[in-house]
Amino acid sequence: MAEIIHKTNSQIKGPFLIDRSQLEALDHILQEEWARFEDEFQKNLHDAIEREFQKERANSWNKDKNDGQLRASARENLEKSYEFRKRRQCAITLANGSVVIVPDIAAAFRKPELQDKEPSGFVAGLESCGGRKCYVTLGRRWTELEIEVAPKGDYFVQQTFTVLKNWQNSVRPPAWQTLWRNWSFVVWPIWFMVVVFSFMIISLQHESGVKSGYNHQASELVAITNGIPADKQAKAIQLLLADAYNIYPQKTDTGMPNWFFLLLFGGLAYCIALSFNPDVAIAIGRGVEKVRFWRNYSKFILITTPVFIFVTFFWPKIQNIIQSFF
Repeated sequence: MAEIIHKTNSQIKGPFLIDRSQLEALDHILQEEWARFEDEFQKNLHDAIEREFQKERANSWNKDKNDGQLRASARENLEKSYEFRKRRQCAITLANGSVVIVPDIAAAFRKPELQDKEPSGFVAGLESCGGRKCYVTLGRRWTELEIEVAPKGDYFVQQTFTVLKNWQNSVRPPAWQTLWRNWSFVVWPIWFMVVVFSFMIISLQHESGVKSGYNHQASELVAITNGIPADKQAKAIQLLLADAYNIYPQKTDTGMPNWFFLLLFGGLAYCIALSFNPDVAIAIGRGVEKVRFWRNYSKFILITTPVFIFVTFFWPKIQNIIQSFF
């Protein structure tokens, strides 16, 4: 029968704005998993002690030692071995590049040294006997949240992976926020091309309007009589030159519409606003204010973006339709 090998790692892209409740939820999960790891550790250690005890009891040089002494010696040796190493810790990376080691995430909330610092990432992990381990890693450099367990094919750690994956999904950023984070640089060329294209359209519409006016004047000259009177010939030549060479004798006002200025200056301001985007913020120490700021800023971008697009491109057309009825 074929064996199913499940995934042992999962990565998702940021940005990540991890508040205190989400950190506490992760710490609670790790606490529960550590209890499972500890129970399994004690079972494996007990079995290993019994195996060592039976082996040592069979040796003649241990006849003077009682069972308790042999078991205590076996426990001491096994607990010092690499196979029965166990560890639970959390490494908090700060914005200045230093790292603070704490037993768990809950301890980081109470640590005075972190209250005036800004975290930029963390690694929280559990290790136990048999090579069983799990790690949750969040880093600013690649703006990724990774969950990893080992060894492969171990059903015990696969259960840990499942609960950690559920937590990972609970802090996954919205798709629009990820798009904003990874593609915010695109708004600049898009804004520039839209401004140039809009200016060209407005100029063509203005030119078409001026030519239409000259065509109307030419029609009036021709309609006066079968020919063009001598006193009107200069005017006729002027209209012909204007039409043929786009030379307009009188000064004309382009008359840029209001929406174009909104697109030009409002779009510039909006491109600047979109150029600032969140990466990683963790609600420990000064990170609490950073999480609050970026969540409010993200809400501002989410609300104002469709409003700006509607007011700039759609409202002028709707306004023209409304005015056509009056």
